[in-house]
Formats: sequence, structure tokens, C-alpha cells
Amino acid sequence: MSDRMNVFLHDEVQELIDAFAHCFRVKITLFSEAMEELRVGLKNPGADYCRLVQDPLGLLPRCREMDRAMCQRAGKLKQMTRYRCHAGLLEAILPIRVENSTLGYLMLGQFRDSVEPSAAISQRWADTGAPPDELRAAFFRLPYFDAATMQNMMTLYSMLVQFIVSKRFVGIERGELMNRISAWVDGHLAEPVSAADLAQALDKSPSTIAHAVKRKTGLSLGQFIAKRRIEAFEALVRARPDTTIQEGALAVGFGDPLYFSRVYRRI
Repeated sequence: MSDRMNVFLHDEVQELIDAFAHCFRVKITLFSEAMEELRVGLKNPGADYCRLVQDPLGLLPRCREMDRAMCQRAGKLKQMTRYRCHAGLLEAILPIRVENSTLGYLMLGQFRDSVEPSAAISQRWADTGAPPDELRAAFFRLPYFDAATMQNMMTLYSMLVQFIVSKRFVGIERGELMNRISAWVDGHLAEPVSAADLAQALDKSPSTIAHAVKRKTGLSLGQFIAKRRIEAFEALVRARPDTTIQEGALAVGFGDPLYFSRVYRRI
């Protein structure tokens, strides 16, 4: 998988995708260019209707084949492709393009614009002898959109992906590791912090951590941690002016006030 696709696996980006999926009650699935399923918005297992169509009716292979074909079409056209699946539902594929290359696809799906299930699917369901009300009830639980609402949803969906690619891509690709380092250090300032602990927490080697910090800040890891502690100390005494130096130093990980004073003067 391209490193650039990691932008869509970042927690902040996932929050955007999840918020969209929640508001419209839809399923958003991220695929790599090779059609690996990388992540699903809200960890959505899929609509009950789709599961009934795919499993009891044995149409899962057709669903997967259509997903692949529509992703290929969207990639070839270099634009969103909206279509009706064989179960009668509407779906849309948006290719993720960066620097004129298609890196993957976002699928938006499992919603309807019709008031009745597909006649062909209903007949196939009836042929199994299963209760007809089960399929219909699952169908009516799907989100329904009229033409205007659907168009607005598609516009927002497209703009969301454009925002992620154009506004978030550079910062996350280049700064994701440094952001994670900073967040972990800030959350453990009151504790002894070692390069080994940090590397283990972030699943990186100590040298990778050290190089990332040096490249981004010009500081060694030890200098960076000390600087974050001093910054946290200053924020603490601004918020609580009655804090003593000893209390403040201890709160940000300096057990020795004299050592803290030396570090503070140096920084």
C-alpha cells in the first residue's frame, strides 16, 4: 500500500469519515488501488438488506465483482461513478487521486431512492421460501434519499475527499509521526520517559523516533522532551499562579527542583 494512503487511516481523518457516515446513515469503505479493504467508516458491518441478499441468496461474489468493476471504471474516468447495484441500491465510487495518480477508492453505499425492493430480488427471496416480510423490513431500514438530498450528499462527499487530499495530505504524511511523538510525550510528562518506551508505544525503532524529532525540531529527543516539560510548566503556572516551583516541576516530571531550575534557565 502506498504511504500516501496512510492519510486516510489517520485518526483525525477517520473522524471526518465517521461523522459523514453517521449523519447520512451510510457505509463508507476505503479500498487500496489493488482493492484491499483498508477501513470501513464506523466499522459498519453493512446493511441487513445487503447481508440477506449476499448470504441467503448467494450473491456475495456478484457484489464483490461489481465493486471491483465500478472502482476500475471510476479510476479510468478519474471521477465519481454513481451506479445502481444488482440488489437495486445506489452506490458511488470516488477515486482518490494525488498528483495525477489513483491511489485508492472510497465507496459510499447502501442507500435507496425507491420505495419497494427490486422485483427480481424479491422473487429470488420468495423462491427460497423465506418469510417475505424479513426482506421488506430490512429494505425499509435502509436510508432513503430523494433526488435533491442525494445530489447534496454526493457534493458533500466529493468535497470531503478533496479536503482530505488537498488540505490534510501534506501535513499528515510529513508530520504524522511527529504529531504522535508529541502527543505521547505530552501525555506522559509526569513519568520517566525513555526512547525505548516511546519507540515501543509507537511501534517504531528508537533511531526512527530520534531522526523524526531531529528533522522536525532540530533537537535531540532528550532536548525535545525537556522543552515540552518546560512549556507544560509555563502553561500550568499561567493557569494556576499560586503553584509553587516545586509543585509545578513535579507535575511535569522534574523530581529535583534544582535540576529543573538548571534546565529551565538553559532552555
